[in-house]
Amino acid sequence: MPLEDPADLGWENGFEALYWFAPDKKCAKGCANGKPSWVTTNDNINFTNRGEIQAQKRDFPPEFFAAEWYGKIAIKEGGEYEFSTRSDDGSRLSINGKKVVDNWGLHGMVTKTGTLALNKGYHDIFIEYF
Repeated sequence: MPLEDPADLGWENGFEALYWFAPDKKCAKGCANGKPSWVTTNDNINFTNRGEIQAQKRDFPPEFFAAEWYGKIAIKEGGEYEFSTRSDDGSRLSINGKKVVDNWGLHGMVTKTGTLALNKGYHDIFIEYF
C-alpha cells in the first residue's frame, strides 16, 4: 500500500543508517543488536567496496560490523520491480515489511535479486547488512 509523501511524515531525503561495530569479532551472523555504534544519514546505498563504507567515519572498523538502512522509495508508475543486493556476507532487502531479497549468510561476493509489484507512491524500504 503506498504511503504519504515522506516530507509530510517528517522524513528527510536519504536513508537513516545505523551501524554496529563489533571489535570483539563476535559478528559472524550479524551484530545489529543493542545500541548502534553510530547513526547517520546516507544519501544512497550503493557502496561498491568496504573502503567506501569505512570512509564515512574515521574509526570505522575494517571488519565485524553490521548496518541497517531505513527510508522511503518513490515509485512513479505502478508495476513489477526488480531489486538486488550484492554483498560479501549477508544482506537482506524488504519493501513495506515484505522480504524481497534474501542474501543472508557467510559467503563471498554474491548478487541476489527479487521482484515485487508496487503501486505508484512512496514505500518503506529496509536493508540489513553484515
